[in-house]
Amino acid sequence: MTVPVLMPHQRDHFELIKKSNHKIDLDKLIDAINNIPLDFKEDQLSLQMRKETEDPWYEGCGQFNSLPEGVEADYNLIIPELKGTYIEEMFLSLPFKPFRSRLMQMQRKSCYSIHADWEARYHIAIFTNPLAKFIFTEKERVFHIPADGYLYWVDTREEHTVINGTLKENEKRLHLVMGIQNQ
Repeated sequence: MTVPVLMPHQRDHFELIKKSNHKIDLDKLIDAINNIPLDFKEDQLSLQMRKETEDPWYEGCGQFNSLPEGVEADYNLIIPELKGTYIEEMFLSLPFKPFRSRLMQMQRKSCYSIHADWEARYHIAIFTNPLAKFIFTEKERVFHIPADGYLYWVDTREEHTVINGTLKENEKRLHLVMGIQNQ
């Protein structure tokens, strides 16, 4: 799937979230995630790293907005402990080369700050609920990405936030989020 490069003035007439025709095996992905040998810190866990990193699971996490454009693309190597797993198989099956892939978890009753990213992203919803939503603040649009195994292209270059508005204890939101090489 080719994602067009659009100038900001052209984005008004383009979809903010687009379901791709690429589907992964969600059950195999969940099994692979359950076999990762450590827990989340700060609700993020890297699946890719840059060369010579000292902290492969966490260095690529958090906000990169203060760094120069393009730095995220340096996080393009699969973490060695994930080689031979379904996560590596899934990365190799993608119709693009991912970078800075992370598992991003949101607890109930939480939201992110409003922001815009340097790059659009692909999302795979792993666990979700109807009250987990993307909110595009300037466009005044709200979307839910279902946990159906499909990749969803999200124009995170537009100002947005994400909420998990559920009150239920067991309804966290977990997405696999990937940057897109050469978008």
